[in-house]
Amino acid sequence: MTTSSSSLPKVALIGTGGTIAGVAPTPLEQISYQAGVLTVDRMLETLPGIEGVARITSVQCGNLPSENITPEHWAMLGEQCAKTLQDPEICGAVLTHGTDTLEETAYFLWRVLGCAPGAAVWRHKPVVLACAMPTAVNAFMLAREYGSNPQLVASVVALSTLASLGTIAAVVALLPPV
Repeated sequence: MTTSSSSLPKVALIGTGGTIAGVAPTPLEQISYQAGVLTVDRMLETLPGIEGVARITSVQCGNLPSENITPEHWAMLGEQCAKTLQDPEICGAVLTHGTDTLEETAYFLWRVLGCAPGAAVWRHKPVVLACAMPTAVNAFMLAREYGSNPQLVASVVALSTLASLGTIAAVVALLPPV
C-alpha cells in the first residue's frame, strides 16, 4: 500500500509484529490479547489523514511477537531495510516492533545498516523503531480503582498508541531532505 501526493516525503513503514500489531477481542479483554496479528496495511487503515502527512509505503517483514524473533528474522529484516532505504525517494523508515527484543533489533540494524555495502546511500536516512505495551489494561485497572470510567480510559490509551504511528511519520516528514 502506498499513499499518494508526490510533494510529500516518502516514508517506509516496515512491520515486524509485536504488541503494536496486536489485538484483543475487546479493549477490556486483554487476557486473550495476541501480539503480531495486524498487518501494516491494516494499521494504516486506522489512521485517517495519514496520507496528508507523508507518502507511506508499507512493507510486511514478518508478523510475530518479538520474543519469537530469531537471528534469521533479523537477517531478513536487515536485508529488507537495506533494500528499502536504497530507494532514492524514501527519506526514512519506521519499523513497528515488539518491546521484548527492541534493543537487540536496534543494535543489529545499527551494525548491519551502518556497515552494509552501499551504506553511504542511506547514511542520512533515519530508521525509527516504534513499539507499544498493552498499557490499556493498567489504565483500566487504575480507572476502576479510583472511580473513573475504565472503558473510556482504556480506549484513549489504545487510540493514543495507534496515533503514535502518525506522530512518527510526521516527525520523519519534517526532517530536511538529504
